[in-house]
Amino acid sequence: MLLGYYTGLVLTTAVGSAYPAYKTFKVLQADGEGAMHWLTYWLVFALFSLVQPAFDFLLAPWLPFYYELKVGFILWLQLERFSGAGVLYTKFLEPVLLKHQAAIDENMAFVVERAQNLKVDDAKKLADWGSAKVAALTAGAAAAKAASLGATPEQTDKPQEPEDITDAVTVDKAEVKEEEKKEK
Repeated sequence: MLLGYYTGLVLTTAVGSAYPAYKTFKVLQADGEGAMHWLTYWLVFALFSLVQPAFDFLLAPWLPFYYELKVGFILWLQLERFSGAGVLYTKFLEPVLLKHQAAIDENMAFVVERAQNLKVDDAKKLADWGSAKVAALTAGAAAAKAASLGATPEQTDKPQEPEDITDAVTVDKAEVKEEEKKEK
């Protein structure tokens, strides 16, 4: 593997975003000639960016040269010679988006409407709700851990008292001496 996670991240960001952003700027300056190529690229790249962390987590440890392949895939998407974004768009994305366009538009309108009517109190309620859920999950996990260790929920993890340890050692020594007497 020539590229690691961090060098691959920098390279995919540069190749995947910086160069296409500048090329999009150049297309817009030329009255949009070639805009379809870059609009298609940005759509496919945006969707790729959504699944990229999962691919990084699942494939990178097991697939040799994963980051090199990812950079090659991004180049295949954007270079006009291959027009990979156009291929993926026309074969896969366009049919799916056309089929579900009405539902997507309806959901997007709902989200936009909610976002426009968002108030500070709503954000506070969301934060309180999230904090309560995290606290409940944490308490549930602590109770499950205590139950798996055989402890009661009221019991906390604390070290044993020194007297308890000495008593246990004394009992163990006495048992050993009794067993030795029985063997003789």
